Amino acid sequence: MASPTSAASSAASADSELLVWLRHRGGSCASGVRVGQNLGERGLFASEDVPADATLLSVPVDLHIRAPTDDGIGVEREDDRLALEMLRVRNLGNPSPEWAVWAASLPAHKPGLSRPCYATPLYWSDATIELLGDAALISTIKRQHSRVRRRYENLSLAQRKTLSEMQNGRSPPAWANVLHMIVFNTYRWAYTTIRSRAAYLDGESSIVPVGDLFNHSTTAPNVAAAYDAAASAYVYTATQPIAAGDELLVSYGAHDNATLLKHYGFVPRGPNPHDRVAVALDDAVDDGRLA
Repeated sequence: MASPTSAASSAASADSELLVWLRHRGGSCASGVRVGQNLGERGLFASEDVPADATLLSVPVDLHIRAPTDDGIGVEREDDRLALEMLRVRNLGNPSPEWAVWAASLPAHKPGLSRPCYATPLYWSDATIELLGDAALISTIKRQHSRVRRRYENLSLAQRKTLSEMQNGRSPPAWANVLHMIVFNTYRWAYTTIRSRAAYLDGESSIVPVGDLFNHSTTAPNVAAAYDAAASAYVYTATQPIAAGDELLVSYGAHDNATLLKHYGFVPRGPNPHDRVAVALDDAVDDGRLA
């Protein structure tokens, strides 16, 4: 068994290799950016003082993982096509050489793994969901479980139909090499990956490798992400001076706690100015003073 010191050294080497991989694939990363951990969560940090407006990361569009418009098997939903593309790129732990370094940075899905690879509610048991103690939130998360199961079943129908047609001489679609991998656990992994890591550009979701490591801040993000048309890249820029050692944080959006929990598996540690509380009003006691 590897010692804790050697394991930490190996992880640090892999994190450094990830940034080198980005540069080799046409992206850029400032020298003051490193991969690290905060309270057990991986993220990006400043290894030196960073001035405001400094470009921290640039990920070319050609490196983004996007859903093809034609999947060859008739999957209508964009996020399902993107999920299939994620499975193709990662190839269940045996990715092609050009993707191997980044694929290794993703939470692992391994058959029989006792510990969930994600902390999002899609991996929670019914007993854990009930511990929330909020009837509306419990109902929302249970519907999410049911919806993902239905979508997997619909995808399975397309999978079986395509495999049958291939046996009868049909040309294989782009995702032929992953069709046999689609069981519920692999689909759930891919769906959770895109729901928790995707960025949105012109209404289209995509995975931005390395950029997907930025964690969220509700009240104090210090990094902004935007598409740079001239560079054909998704660019992350410091919005204020950042001290060495500080985590680099973006905003995932003005989400309330329930939305953050449902999609990302966390709620802010401090107050959330975007949080909302559902209040049921009895029409019988409304005397007209409530707008």
